[in-house]
Amino acid sequence: MAVGNLEFIKSASGTNVRSIDVNDCFSADYDVYKIVIHNIKGYQASGDRLLDMRFIDTVPSVITGAEYDYAVLDLDSGAAFAEQRATNTTLIGRLYIYNTSTALGAIVAYIFNPNDSSSYTFATYQSSGNYAGRNYGMKGIGVHKQAEQITGVHFITNADNMDINLSVYGVKWIMATGSLIKIDEEIVTSAVASVTLTGIDSTYDVYMVRYNNVTGTIDNQGFRTRVTVSGTPETTDYDVAYKRLRTDTTFSNISATGEPSITLGIVGTGTGEINNGVLYLFNFNNASEYSFATMEPTILDSSAILSANTGGFVHTVAQSCDGINFHLASGNIQTGSQFTLYGLKK
Repeated sequence: MAVGNLEFIKSASGTNVRSIDVNDCFSADYDVYKIVIHNIKGYQASGDRLLDMRFIDTVPSVITGAEYDYAVLDLDSGAAFAEQRATNTTLIGRLYIYNTSTALGAIVAYIFNPNDSSSYTFATYQSSGNYAGRNYGMKGIGVHKQAEQITGVHFITNADNMDINLSVYGVKWIMATGSLIKIDEEIVTSAVASVTLTGIDSTYDVYMVRYNNVTGTIDNQGFRTRVTVSGTPETTDYDVAYKRLRTDTTFSNISATGEPSITLGIVGTGTGEINNGVLYLFNFNNASEYSFATMEPTILDSSAILSANTGGFVHTVAQSCDGINFHLASGNIQTGSQFTLYGLKK
């Protein structure tokens, strides 16, 4: 059953269970899946408990090897924010935290490329709930670092049991009708120096760009974006600010002004070293306003380090922009990279 741009796949629930499996929920039908978990409740009287995630292979068996990396920013309304990370570990950790049987919470997660046996499987997730009488949220990224087909997902607590309800959806990006209207798409079939998506005009107030499986022909190169005017990239006057989550070291705050472009990530040439992301574009057609964007890229870079940026950028020139351009610091964008521009229906 289709609802907007989400196709319902299946649901699952458990009462007083330590773990729950959802088998055969990923297929070739979609590149991206959304998982919504709600009303998570624990059974212990005290002590912190965590909800973690693993993937299921084609056997089907839960993958328990030390094949995962993750990084999480803990968002505590009553204390300082905290950073958590792990590499070469046995799960994607800290989707949610709870500490009493009366605390309820919820999670939204996105899973990228699970069916592709030549790619790693990536995840982004965010949660919110009641912890010790205050709001506690988590913003995280994860990757399964084996190129294999993934067919399902497994959730488990680190101790004690839980109640859990969840639904899995396929994300329908290619829409002729509905709330997302596809404007332009480029699937790279032969390596190119840059990709430009055009067609931004007064039809929509907000546009969205999705890019997937972006790699380059030269290792360790910046993957960059610029706005276009009459199809030509603008090469000055960009300001940017974002938080970078990463699995190898302390998270960082990145900001700059007057830049020639916006760096979304670093591309590599090794297995799984790709860039995925979503940009939302605002005021691009308004000649009296700056053009600005929010960005949510997820990157496995040339050093096989998983990271994600959450923030935005602005082009500090009041002019009408008709598109957006992508290029690398050096070399070409590799075959298989995909870029799509959508208008958000008013």
